[in-house]
Amino acid sequence: SWGTCVIPMTYDGQWHIIAVFIVALFIIQIGFTNLILSVIVDGAASTREEDATLKQREKEKQEEEDLKHFLGIMKRIDLDGSGSISIEELMQGYEQDEETQFMLMELGLDERDLKK
Repeated sequence: SWGTCVIPMTYDGQWHIIAVFIVALFIIQIGFTNLILSVIVDGAASTREEDATLKQREKEKQEEEDLKHFLGIMKRIDLDGSGSISIEELMQGYEQDEETQFMLMELGLDERDLKK
C-alpha cells in the first residue's frame, strides 16, 4: 500500500521526497488524462471526416439526379425532337410548364431574361 512507502519517509523527516512523490503522481495523472483526451479527440476527428465524405457523396448523388431531371425537362420541351431547343420552344415550355418555370427560376432566370 501507499502507506508502506510514505510513512517511513515522514518519520525520517524527508518531506522533500514526499513532495517529489506527490508531484510525480500528479504529472502521471495529467499524462494519463491527456492520453485519454487525445483518443477521444482523434475519434471525433475521424467521425467528422467520415461525415464530410458522406455529405460530399450525397451532394454528388443529388447533383446527378438534378441533372437527369433537368435533361428530362429539356427533352419534354423539345417539341420537334431535334435534340436542341429553340428560343421559341424554351419560351413555350416556360409559359406552359410549371416545372420548367420553377427550374429556370431556381437557376435565377425569369421571363425577362429569356426574352433578351
